[in-house]
Amino acid sequence: MQDSILTTVVKDIDGEVTTLEKYAGNVLLIVMSLKVWLNAAI
Repeated sequence: MQDSILTTVVKDIDGEVTTLEKYAGNVLLIVMSLKVWLNAAI
């Protein structure tokens, strides 16, 4: 279990893997592909 949402691993628009800590204090638009969402729902 994660301690903070800021430790969530994501890919940025350039495909680089990072965490949300890089964007702390900023407003983000988070886009998730349907394939990823469906796999998470199973």
